[in-house]
Amino acid sequence: QPFSFWAKASISTYFAWAARFWILNCVLQAFLPSVDHFLVYGRQLSMWVIMLISPTPGGSGIAEFAFSGFLGELIVPGSLVIVLAIIWRLASYYPYLFVGSIILPRWLRRTAKK
Repeated sequence: QPFSFWAKASISTYFAWAARFWILNCVLQAFLPSVDHFLVYGRQLSMWVIMLISPTPGGSGIAEFAFSGFLGELIVPGSLVIVLAIIWRLASYYPYLFVGSIILPRWLRRTAKK
């Protein structure tokens, strides 16, 4: 493929992943307008590395635990940590599962050898 193809693919991949990480910043901005977004973004990158080595699909359970560990000190009311972790996962993880459960069977049917 020409260089322009790979450049477009790289740029779109970068923005797709960046948008996925920005979801947490948007959730925190809704509840905590004074939070340092670069700090949150960096800590979330570290959380994703931990979730990659998690034995559970999508880091279920680990993500929520890591959320309180990495970002708990930034969220002043402690009871808000659990609520924000759930909102974050509802917005960033579960839509992929829902859409995938619709797309995967159709894709498998279409690509199955007959």
